[in-house]
Amino acid sequence: PSETEQARGQHFGSNLIFSTDKRHTDPQKYEPIAWSVDAKEYGRFLTDVFHLWVSQDVGKVFISNFEQALTQYLGNPSPNCIHAKKCGSSYAVEANGDVYFCDHIAYPESKLGNVFETSLHEMSLNHELQFNKESRLSMRCKQCQYLSLCNGGCPKHRYLSDTGEYENVLCDGYFYFFSSVQKYLQAMTTLLAHGYPASYVMQALDGPLILTPSNKR
Repeated sequence: PSETEQARGQHFGSNLIFSTDKRHTDPQKYEPIAWSVDAKEYGRFLTDVFHLWVSQDVGKVFISNFEQALTQYLGNPSPNCIHAKKCGSSYAVEANGDVYFCDHIAYPESKLGNVFETSLHEMSLNHELQFNKESRLSMRCKQCQYLSLCNGGCPKHRYLSDTGEYENVLCDGYFYFFSSVQKYLQAMTTLLAHGYPASYVMQALDGPLILTPSNKR
């Protein structure tokens, strides 16, 4: 690959969660370097914060990761593009008017157009440049019990593994998190389905929860 392609591949694999090892020559096969956040540790971090939240802050403090997980557990689309089924719902507009379908992957090949030349509606109809998350899901993703909650994560966090499939560098962390909080999501879903606030889950942690018609929402 050219120097430009190598630089773009390096940038594609770099973000606030992890960075990549420049020693690789194939930009699609960059791997996280040693000081990057470990996927499992990231999952433990999310889980630890969730346990604090579910024990005392449900309905008081709103954390997008947890609200999004509950929303999806209820069968609704993810409000967060990272765990949505498709990309392209959050455009990025630069100062010169250039529009990209995502601020994580704002490269020339993902440019949709310019607001001074084309309307956003017209750009939204341009499917040629949309990144299809579902078409690049690995077999591991497709067979995962938490696919409906994760949807493979953000494509920018994926790398081409030795198996020839695109794996998400945070996969183990997401799996740890979703498997750890599933019973709480189920409890809140049950409460909401019967007309009670999700916050009642906090009371259930202290002992048997007695529900009556008078304390419904």
